[in-house]
Amino acid sequence: MAVTRDLDTTMLNTIEFYFLFGCNGKKMDWPRKESVLLQYSTNGGITWKLIKEMHYRNDLKPRFFSLELPMDARHNSTRLRFWQPYNAGKMLSTWAVDNLFIGGMVMNPSSLADDLSLAYLPIPGCLSMMGRWQATVNKMSGMLIFMEL
Repeated sequence: MAVTRDLDTTMLNTIEFYFLFGCNGKKMDWPRKESVLLQYSTNGGITWKLIKEMHYRNDLKPRFFSLELPMDARHNSTRLRFWQPYNAGKMLSTWAVDNLFIGGMVMNPSSLADDLSLAYLPIPGCLSMMGRWQATVNKMSGMLIFMEL
């Protein structure tokens, strides 16, 4: 079993990694009961929810997985684990994870905010604006709207 520490995944949306069954160089069929589960917990590991079950024929090559992080897993203290509930014995059902990446930012946030208190925003043909402003993205048009506070 491999478990991460608690991570802040509130703004993340992707899990990517390479996974390999059978690190001993032997080609073999893996029974379903020896699958490896990728799970997450948002309560310190008390309960776990499934993201992906890895079960496929061992072909001696690592497979690349790119998975969307479930919305329920986007939390300020999310823990991930790779867990194999059953194996055939010591060094018989081996597997490996490499290049684990947890990231990817949400591309279009629904709102941006900044007080812009020191900002100087020159607009051609207009007087310059100074003061406190809030920038918001209009969800319908995608336009950035500045409002004076």
